[in-house]
Amino acid sequence: MYSGMLYIFFELRVEKTAAEALLISLEALRLHEKTGYSPKSGLYTAWSRISSDTASLRLARRLLHTYSIMRRAAEAELRDIVQSIQNKDAWRLLTLLAAATLSGINMGESERLATELRSRFKGRWPIEVETYLGLFRGLVDMRVKLEESYPKWLLRYLTRLMGRHEAMNLLRFQNEENPPIYITLNTLLLPEEKILQYIDRLGINAVIDGRLPSIYVIEELKDSSSLRRVMDEGIISMHDFSSYYAVQALKPSPGDKVLDVCAAPGTKTWLMAKIMENEGKIISVDSSWNRIISHLRRMRKMGVKNAEDLVADATKPLPLTIKADKVLLDPPCSSTGLFWREPGYRWTVKPR
Repeated sequence: MYSGMLYIFFELRVEKTAAEALLISLEALRLHEKTGYSPKSGLYTAWSRISSDTASLRLARRLLHTYSIMRRAAEAELRDIVQSIQNKDAWRLLTLLAAATLSGINMGESERLATELRSRFKGRWPIEVETYLGLFRGLVDMRVKLEESYPKWLLRYLTRLMGRHEAMNLLRFQNEENPPIYITLNTLLLPEEKILQYIDRLGINAVIDGRLPSIYVIEELKDSSSLRRVMDEGIISMHDFSSYYAVQALKPSPGDKVLDVCAAPGTKTWLMAKIMENEGKIISVDSSWNRIISHLRRMRKMGVKNAEDLVADATKPLPLTIKADKVLLDPPCSSTGLFWREPGYRWTVKPR
């Protein structure tokens, strides 16, 4: 009897968490459409607006990630079983559920999930959704083709660029592997050993990557707020491996004069200052006044003392004369490097 009660509680808990996660995900997708936020950025804004626990946030994050990968396949399946639905929230909700089912995510029992959803949506509950909730069981055994999880133009482009076999390996890797979290310790503020002791006390377990000096990979993170805290303090910086690789290829040295073009938000400026031990000079150029202001604030917080900021359009002659030893040019990117970490971008980036 006791174990049966536990089982019922667990099942109810699954539907409660699933309903809250769906509500957070829907709000994040609304923000994505309205403001251009990435779904992940919208997720945390949505969670702050909706009173919910971290279990619901984790599931919402997984749902959005899955939705971004499975969206095309999920919508194709829905069109075969769903009559015309005009309500945007209803369509998004069904697409999220279809993507979750195709990926094998446990959303609980459909009738109990509907009850939980109805109570949370209150007057905004799209009633037409209920007709289809029970139909998702039929999608469980389906296998989604890899080609269905990316735009067709991207498949054609990558196949032309790297060949079919290599292109499919890359796309499969981005779908199936979780991106590591890379960090670098800010030795401009504290010695490396003290930083490692500090973050270890906060429950952040970081190990040296080994491919390039000073890059760490987070292996265990007890609380994501701890990571945000040390980043806000300027103790560490989180960035992709490629950011450090570009600086390592440049090989700046203490005493160099470096021209850093398209510099904001400043990760590479800071990495260069760190390697240069704040000696020499870095001229950080960006065309946006707002980005330069945020760049300047970040560099001050990170302890950078050898960088000077310049607002200028680097497609035209720069308003200064400098005999630089080295130049780092990191022009505005296509965002294709984010497809792994932010799969929603694969549907918004255009061929041009």
